[in-house]
Amino acid sequence: MKALIFQDSGKKALEERPKATIAEPTDAIVKITKTTICGTDLHILKGDVPTCRPARVLGHEGVGFIEAVGPGVVTFKPGERVLISCISACGKCEYCRKGMYSHCVNGGWILGNTIDGTQTEYVRIPYADTSLYRVADDADEEALVMLSDILPTGFECGVLNGKIQPGATVAIVGAGPVGLAALLTNHCQHRRAWIESGPPFRATLVTQHNHYHPIGGYFQHAHAAQDGPVSEGQSQASGYSPFSA
Repeated sequence: MKALIFQDSGKKALEERPKATIAEPTDAIVKITKTTICGTDLHILKGDVPTCRPARVLGHEGVGFIEAVGPGVVTFKPGERVLISCISACGKCEYCRKGMYSHCVNGGWILGNTIDGTQTEYVRIPYADTSLYRVADDADEEALVMLSDILPTGFECGVLNGKIQPGATVAIVGAGPVGLAALLTNHCQHRRAWIESGPPFRATLVTQHNHYHPIGGYFQHAHAAQDGPVSEGQSQASGYSPFSA
């Protein structure tokens, strides 16, 4: 099977690899139909993630169909369409029982990091029962794959961690995929948002949403555009440095 491989800092390659196989009873093999690239993959390619070693298959996001399941998998069967979570959760450890799946002592962020990931034709998913989600056959795959990581990241890091309350004014720095995800998941939470929009096409996306205001250079422009504080909550997303404005 074809797979995108991390070779070394600044180096990657599309290589031929053996097809993924079941290694543990709780595994599933998923045939990938859609995957995508995360900012974390870029950090790996820059050599900033020491846990990801050369020869690793990259990627932790994807949509596909169950190809095979181990004997310990009870929730899924071959042929079913699934969404892959970027976080593998055993569902049994102390952290999983608290809903802190990214801290799972047996899983966490392992796909495309410490085990082979999703930027390939077939991927092994550990703890399949608690790391996959069944999806409708007619769902839009290009939209669906964003639910693996990008949209939840914008919501968790932007809305939940930012403690955004209804009626708040929000500032989002960076209008890449995660910044736009923060914008979309803020939609029902606030009065209006200021978003550093970068390229013109992103500003166009921003202005399609009522109460969202693109700004051309960090927050001083927003200061001039309204009375009172710029925001009651902030989110900084990948791809933008506040010091470059």
